[in-house]
Amino acid sequence: LTMKRFCACLCLLLSLMLCACGAGGQEKQESAAAETSEDIEVIYLDYGDEQVFEKKLNEGENLEGKTVRFTAREVHPDSALGYNVWAGSHLNFVSARNPDIAVGDKVTVRAETINKQLGSWIIYYEKVDRAEDGEQTLFISDFYGSHYNESGYDPKAQTDPPETTTTEARTTTTEKVTTTEQTTTQAQTTTTEAQTTLDPQQAVANGDYSLVTPAFKKEMDAYEAFYDDYIAFMRKYTSGTGDMLSMMNDYLQMMQKLNEWSAWIDTIDETELSPADDAYYLLVTLRVSNKLLKAAL
Repeated sequence: LTMKRFCACLCLLLSLMLCACGAGGQEKQESAAAETSEDIEVIYLDYGDEQVFEKKLNEGENLEGKTVRFTAREVHPDSALGYNVWAGSHLNFVSARNPDIAVGDKVTVRAETINKQLGSWIIYYEKVDRAEDGEQTLFISDFYGSHYNESGYDPKAQTDPPETTTTEARTTTTEKVTTTEQTTTQAQTTTTEAQTTLDPQQAVANGDYSLVTPAFKKEMDAYEAFYDDYIAFMRKYTSGTGDMLSMMNDYLQMMQKLNEWSAWIDTIDETELSPADDAYYLLVTLRVSNKLLKAAL
């Protein structure tokens, strides 16, 4: 009888121990599942493409801390700023280490620090994994519809007024034909007005500067001409081939002009420029930035 009681107690003790182990294992599994869920938390993008990101920067918004997906247009590993990935029109995504990004890659980052230099945006960033589009994600198409693609504004994306409406109406009454023709004429007029509003930017991109304000173009050309002289002078100055004593005075004068032109370009408010002037401003400042990057200045 004593042995039976002992065995019964032993079985009860083992059962309790097994239950405790099972509960502990379940708690560990639930804890591990919760940790895994936290590790794969999805981040929703603020900006779905580089065009809308650049648009908001140009409008004066502070986008530090925001996430953006961009397509790498060019990669410059030996730039003066470090590893420099170009995107959009004037976006420079810069890092001190090799970001392992190739031309054409779609990259998602969080902008940490953003500065503007000579009309270009210098963006220090960190890469972001597991980012997805959300309801609040903005795209350039939210503002311009199908007239924007990854290369920028595309006037060919505009849809011409349908011709079938007029043709079909002619098979009915003369009154309907007249009404349809008036509707078509109004649609064509609206399309022409839209093209007139948007075409100056495309014209400048194609090398037609006739719509740019002459005085503004003259100032921007002088701005670019100065930087051509500045780059040529600095190359000679840093090469050590010239007379350093005679060049010292020239160097001081060049630095003074550099400060003056830098201050002048910062006073330009793009929101007050005409479409053609703004397009020419972006064109010249991008050329100057590229020249400075290639010269490592």
